[in-house]
Amino acid sequence: MFKLIRDKIPELTKKSGNICNYAKVESPELFAGLLRSKLIEEVNEYLASGTVDELVDIITVIKVILKANNISEEDFDKL
Repeated sequence: MFKLIRDKIPELTKKSGNICNYAKVESPELFAGLLRSKLIEEVNEYLASGTVDELVDIITVIKVILKANNISEEDFDKL
């Protein structure tokens, strides 16, 4: 199973004594699909919990989607 993770998660996982297998996503198509899956995951977590932390996670994923599509946050906000 593939799942997007934040930067430094592998290092933090290793420091805690656990194993983390990971790979850098090189394919833009795969990355786009993983971002969509991550967005759905975060929205579902927000719907289940209703916490502000999950809203932050949703916004974080949206910002990465914008960057991957060369859309500035300013242009997004104008829309």
